[in-house]
Amino acid sequence: MKRLYFIEPIVAIYAFASFMVYPLVQQYVYRRLWLEITNSSYPVSDNTSQCAANSTSHSRQQDLSSAVYIYQKAVTFLNNDWLLSMETLFNKPLIRETMSPVL
Repeated sequence: MKRLYFIEPIVAIYAFASFMVYPLVQQYVYRRLWLEITNSSYPVSDNTSQCAANSTSHSRQQDLSSAVYIYQKAVTFLNNDWLLSMETLFNKPLIRETMSPVL
């Protein structure tokens, strides 16, 4: 009698769903951290195009001493730290189960 294996399709569906949701979670966490740290709404630039034909490389450089740049760096660092810790937390049971036959 032939047995059906449903593990691989389930893992594929889970991975697909995770990869679809991950950018949304990243953006949500970034915005929440921005609001928490700066107590202001996220700055939206009127210059939506970074590839304007008449812009020079000097005008595209960001002022490294501006407050917005410093906040962006801090929020990005905290966002990356939070996402890494969540990925580690979610993958810890998977790693444990993978290594359990070996141990």
